[in-house]
Amino acid sequence: MNRSIKWLFCVIFISNGLYSFGPKTLMGVRSQGLSVPRGLAGWQQVIYRPDYDEHYFAFAVAPEYSHTFRRDDIATFLFGCKELIFSGSQVVGRGANDILADYFGLPSDFKSTVQFAPQIVNFVMDLDWYIGLDGWAPGLYAKIHVPIVHTKWDLKLNECAVDLGTTFTSYPAGYLAAAPIELSELTTGATAPMNVQTALQGKATFGDMREPLKYGKVFGRQNDTRVAELSASVGYNFLLTDRYHFGLAVRAAAPTGTLRKSEFLFEPIAGNDHHGELGGAVTGHIQLWHRDAHDQRLVLYIDANISHLFESKQKRSFDLTANGDGSRYMLLQKIALPSSGLNINVAPNNVSAPNQYQGRLVPAINKTTLDAHISVDVQADVAIKLSYQRSEWEVDLGYNLWARSEEKLCGRDCIENCYAVKGDAQLYGFTNPGETAVALNATQSKATIHGGQVVQAAAFNSLDPGNFNEDFEYSNINADNIAFASDNLGVALNQLTAADASRLGLAQLSVRTSDPAILVTDSDINECSALLPKAISHRVFLYASYTPDVYEGLVPYIGGGGFVEFAHPDCDNFAPAQWGIWLKAGITK
Repeated sequence: MNRSIKWLFCVIFISNGLYSFGPKTLMGVRSQGLSVPRGLAGWQQVIYRPDYDEHYFAFAVAPEYSHTFRRDDIATFLFGCKELIFSGSQVVGRGANDILADYFGLPSDFKSTVQFAPQIVNFVMDLDWYIGLDGWAPGLYAKIHVPIVHTKWDLKLNECAVDLGTTFTSYPAGYLAAAPIELSELTTGATAPMNVQTALQGKATFGDMREPLKYGKVFGRQNDTRVAELSASVGYNFLLTDRYHFGLAVRAAAPTGTLRKSEFLFEPIAGNDHHGELGGAVTGHIQLWHRDAHDQRLVLYIDANISHLFESKQKRSFDLTANGDGSRYMLLQKIALPSSGLNINVAPNNVSAPNQYQGRLVPAINKTTLDAHISVDVQADVAIKLSYQRSEWEVDLGYNLWARSEEKLCGRDCIENCYAVKGDAQLYGFTNPGETAVALNATQSKATIHGGQVVQAAAFNSLDPGNFNEDFEYSNINADNIAFASDNLGVALNQLTAADASRLGLAQLSVRTSDPAILVTDSDINECSALLPKAISHRVFLYASYTPDVYEGLVPYIGGGGFVEFAHPDCDNFAPAQWGIWLKAGITK
């Protein structure tokens, strides 16, 4: 699929409002340790020395601060927009693209707007050693690079226009548990006030959902400090004079950065996602102009690193293909066999159901976050700069291209084959008389993050919303392969208890279940959702430095500069835009 088609797809996708999470479940960045401009600037006159026939060295320290901008781009990459609406199933006039608040243990008449302004802030302490091995062979050299990174990631979640509702007293028995769930019992473990922000912190449990959110949490700012990647290279300059040089090198990097665990939706990553690297480097320069007065020069430099990123085992969260973007935040119900007390009443037979809900709800992401083996075919970091040199001073103006191919999935763990999508289904029916709760096996394999699946049977008004279709409320008319549920004697089970039906002003109806239930299988995992697309960014940088004209002993040098990196995260590019400033100082001998 070419880029123009992908762009058209993205435009159609967003313009139709089919969003509330982006098509990717994670965010990636360029490794903070990977910067040819930072490594090239400031010391090029004290390395690659053609006048040396013995070993020498240069050491540099380069602190850098960088900050992303164009926050809306990052928000759109993750969510399809910068603003989401969460609303409960009983909100009057709820939007078709609202996220169903019921999935998060919020009241059925709850509604709020959540806004995001994501930012990433990095501080890098870059340590570089250059060792000229001219004593062994003129032009032979080695480099060691140790970038120490402190990174801070924050979605800047702001929840506004919160409407806690006024009519909600409890969820009816059967919807999220066998018994009614009172308002005071919702979001157990979360701190007040009850809202989306607290629900996404991974502390809340409610009803049969006794396992809180383990992955994809949003919990304010997250930090990490690591050596991004410990890299070393060995190279040789085939051409080496004062006016020009050309060399090649072999470069390798050890995976010392962050190992992705997917605990947080906006997980802080220092380094290159814990990939080992192996590749090559090209370096060269040519003097374009020289004037004896004040030893003025105009010199063109080029450096490039190209590498392969080897397989890395990471935690990745996956959406479900049939359920759309954000489906990892839905609820799954555990279903197993045999059944007890649940029959399928399809005339003329009344037979025992083959399986049954086991009284356990889990956030889908807890089961669709799997160990995955990820690799990247190629990554390139190329810089070209024009340098004006005058005596001991130098000013650089340059351009840097960073590009990375899309991630490849080399293998992953499998999902357990005992879970099904709940949607807005009733989990329990009730005997008549006696009102004993009986677990059903009603599944909704096409439900989405927005709500239950569309009513399939022509006998019902399919324009009404899911399981709350007028005159058929809570009766599971939108379940997969609907069939009447009954007890062992063939007596139909009711969808609500008499008390809940009276409180809600509804009639007691026969509840449906699934015959058969449709379970989530490993083939339902949307593998593409957890893989980053390719990336490309364009950086413009400016740098000035000073190197004193000293010919003996330790020679110091110092300089500073800044950059602006342009990128646009979208369906085909995960790189964010950022700006930064850095200093560089060191010694050579």
